[in-house]
Amino acid sequence: MSEENLWYGTLAATVRVDDLPASRRVVAIELPDDGQWRVCGYGVSDGSGIAQLDITGLPTSRIYAVAIDDWGRPFVPGMTVA
Repeated sequence: MSEENLWYGTLAATVRVDDLPASRRVVAIELPDDGQWRVCGYGVSDGSGIAQLDITGLPTSRIYAVAIDDWGRPFVPGMTVA
């Protein structure tokens, strides 16, 4: 992917947990036409659930915003996940 082909912008996201605004880490993930996923931006939502992420991506890509919850246990190879 050539740097000269990338578009730069801002992605606005709202995070809600149980229908209430929440502060969470937010990751923007790009899916270009070649199918190779990549992280194209990241940030943190404030107490009102609002996040502004600076992103870079190809103009033909799909961009997804995902809020990360820090719950559970750290992953250990071979552990059972249900």
